[in-house]
Amino acid sequence: MHALYVLLSSMILLLGDTRADCPHLRPGLLKWSSSETWGSEGEPMDGENVVISQNILLDKSPASLYNITILAGGSLIFNPEVKMELRARNIFVQGTMEIGSEDCPYNGTLTITLTGIVIIQRN
Repeated sequence: MHALYVLLSSMILLLGDTRADCPHLRPGLLKWSSSETWGSEGEPMDGENVVISQNILLDKSPASLYNITILAGGSLIFNPEVKMELRARNIFVQGTMEIGSEDCPYNGTLTITLTGIVIIQRN
């Protein structure tokens, strides 16, 4: 009886691990488009700096931003079901920026444009 119980327990653990990891479907994500994500300040506007410390689902094209900083523990996850464009001068990633995964490839349309100035130093 104990051997059957151990075998069934192992099968349940294995089945629990076989589901695909689709970043945009994870529970608890805050939507970029939601007023609850940004509070009384509202969604970021053109030219603003954005600091991300939570797990945010980018579910719409945001305004053209100055800097996006994703802090350690925070993540910016792209929704593949929306045609999207992200424009920012710089994107600093200390946490994670996820565009699909191995189990759930990103098949949406996405354009990321970095508008920062490139400085070339010559000796």
